[in-house]
Amino acid sequence: MHKPAKLKVLLALLLMLTIGGLGWVSLQLQENEDIMRVHQHQRLIDSQLQATIVTVANYLQHLELQLMADAQRLNQGSVDPTHEYLARSPLVNQLVVMDSNNSKHSMLFPLLWRATNKERKFLKQTEEIWANNGLFERVSSDELSATTGNASSFSSLLSARQKNTITSAVLGDASGWLNWYHGAQQRYIFWVRNGNDRLVAFDLIPARLLSDLINRLPNDPGTNSTLPHSAIRLFNSQGENSYQWGRYPIADKDVSVNKLYLSRPLTNWHLAFYDDPQAVESAGFVWLLSFLAFALALTGLVVFLYREQQRGLRDAEQRVSFVNQVSHELKTPLTNIRMYAELLEEQVPDDEEKARKYLSVINGESIRLSRLIENVLNFSRSQREKLQINKKSGVIDECVEQCLNTFSASLHNRGMQCDFLGQSKDVVFFDQAALEQILNNLLSNAEKYASKGGKINITSKYSDDQGEVFIQVRDYGEGVDKQAKAHIFKPFYRAKSSLTEGVSGTGIGLSIARELAQKHGGDLSLLESDSGCCFQINLDVSPLD
Repeated sequence: MHKPAKLKVLLALLLMLTIGGLGWVSLQLQENEDIMRVHQHQRLIDSQLQATIVTVANYLQHLELQLMADAQRLNQGSVDPTHEYLARSPLVNQLVVMDSNNSKHSMLFPLLWRATNKERKFLKQTEEIWANNGLFERVSSDELSATTGNASSFSSLLSARQKNTITSAVLGDASGWLNWYHGAQQRYIFWVRNGNDRLVAFDLIPARLLSDLINRLPNDPGTNSTLPHSAIRLFNSQGENSYQWGRYPIADKDVSVNKLYLSRPLTNWHLAFYDDPQAVESAGFVWLLSFLAFALALTGLVVFLYREQQRGLRDAEQRVSFVNQVSHELKTPLTNIRMYAELLEEQVPDDEEKARKYLSVINGESIRLSRLIENVLNFSRSQREKLQINKKSGVIDECVEQCLNTFSASLHNRGMQCDFLGQSKDVVFFDQAALEQILNNLLSNAEKYASKGGKINITSKYSDDQGEVFIQVRDYGEGVDKQAKAHIFKPFYRAKSSLTEGVSGTGIGLSIARELAQKHGGDLSLLESDSGCCFQINLDVSPLD
């Protein structure tokens, strides 16, 4: 697979992983937001119901205080004020006043012999209540509940009192509530015991009680501004809808999302909250649009960067191709220059020292230029992965000596001495051109950067067991600092120091030398040394299969 194809696959994988990871994070954030929205919505529902419960409780508390004040005014016990009170009060259906200073309560109002037909009928319906003194005593908190059954007869209620499940709610030592049924209708009696041991009981009109209660509840469908698409129903003890408010049209199949029961004496009444199922809208669609927009933008950015990178590569390839073509074009005339310079040098008389010096310079510079062109060509081949090694039989030491002969004049001019200790005289298989270029780059660097050391040592050694040749090239210059050692084999890297200032170079010599050594089955490395630089070349010189 070509590099562009590999890069496309890699970018596609990275893009998919990035988008997939962002999609998963987006999904988690959406789920968390939906949960928070549901919880927030539920808190709003609870607050609406709790506010209504408080409104009902405040009304009942106000009613209790009002009835207790009325009982204080009625402690006279005379008939006329009592009748007047009944005539004036729209909420009280009947009134009972009893003397509770002994174990058996005596009826003070209404007296049977003076009672109206309505009063006698009421007393007949509730005779078992007034006969049971225990209903007006303090009860435990477990007994503060209202009956839910249809008890036209109070025999079951009286027996229930012995089991601590009474239908009365005692507020304290002096007042309380009694729930009783007349047919299917639940009735409410509030009683107060005054300081003169009189007990006053108010039988309330359920319809009027409900009407007064409704008057204190919201009547505007838009009251629930925080929950505009909702509704609340008030259900009585029979489970019948007594009142409803809110904008949401409740259907028969709708189920309440929450309900709360009222306080005494309406403990069998409850509020039910209904809500539009679509009220808590999921943020999934918004998140999906945001995610798709981001994924599209990210994809567009990746495509743009890839195209820019490919365009940069094409431009670089064109420049490399141009340099490669120019180098090829220069190679032939440069070879001719070297050849004719050498021929001319042979024909110049020995006494023409100036002419021979000029020819030596021409020959040396053409050789240096040839090495530079060869480096450029090999670098171009390595970039196109076309750098090849062609092994042929030969002697390593002879190749090293040939390179040294090429550099002898330039090293002499620099005042440098080169000592070679060759121990690889066997015939082996190697690429002579590749080894020459490696040595040329190393000797060229030593010539340019280590001339103050004045000396170069080269050794060669052949290991028959390993089938490798080891060549060390050491100079005695200032060497390479520790930070630069990790980068000197990178293309175009040049260490910044006093040695490199004013010295020309391409920065590809060591890179090409190492790649050639690696292509040859070996390596080029920089060894630790007391002074200068010590490079070691190891090459695989085993025969080809």
